[in-house]
Amino acid sequence: TSSTPRAAAPRTSQVRQGWATGAEGDDILKSRNLYRVALNGKAVS
Repeated sequence: TSSTPRAAAPRTSQVRQGWATGAEGDDILKSRNLYRVALNGKAVS
């Protein structure tokens, strides 16, 4: 979503780590939460 080349590379690493911040980070946390729910079989609040 970000068109800034400088932010693209670091953000990709953060995304892979799952600790990106901001709106994109929020989406990633949600996705990872759903993934954890699927793995653990329980909701993570």
